[in-house]
Amino acid sequence: MKHHSELLRLLVMKEGIGFLITKRENGEILMIGKNGMRKLKTGEVEGEDPLLPYMVGPDGEYTVRALTELADFPHSGDLIINGGFTEDGSVATFEKQVGTHGGLGGPQTESFIIFPRYHREKRDRMQNPSELHAFLHGILSPINPT
Repeated sequence: MKHHSELLRLLVMKEGIGFLITKRENGEILMIGKNGMRKLKTGEVEGEDPLLPYMVGPDGEYTVRALTELADFPHSGDLIINGGFTEDGSVATFEKQVGTHGGLGGPQTESFIIFPRYHREKRDRMQNPSELHAFLHGILSPINPT
C-alpha cells in the first residue's frame, strides 16, 4: 500500500466508489473511504468510519466479519472495490444494473431464504455462504434407505 497510496486515494475519491479494501503485507486489512479509514480486524478508525453507511441490521459485526473473511481469502484481489450510494439509495455498480450481487449496501443487502417452517430453528445459526451450503446440502440430500 505504501507504494500506491496516491493511487488508492485517487481511486476512492472517484464518483461512484464507496470504499475500497486492501490488505497490507503484515495482514492488516484496511477499509478506505473518502474521508477516513477503518482497520477491519481491530476496529480502529481514522477520520470518518467508511463502514457506517453500509452497516447491515442491528448487528454490524456480521458485516465486519464478512468483509474481513472476503479480504482474507487466499485468492482475494489486491483491491476490493464497492460502489457508493446513489440518490435513490441503491448502490452504484460497474455494469448497467440496479443493485449488486455480492456487493454491500442498498436494497439487495438484506438477503433472505424461504424454507419449510420445521427448519426455522437453524435459521439464526447460519452466518455465511459455507454454512448455508451445508444446511441446504443437509436438507436436500437424498435419504439412504437401509
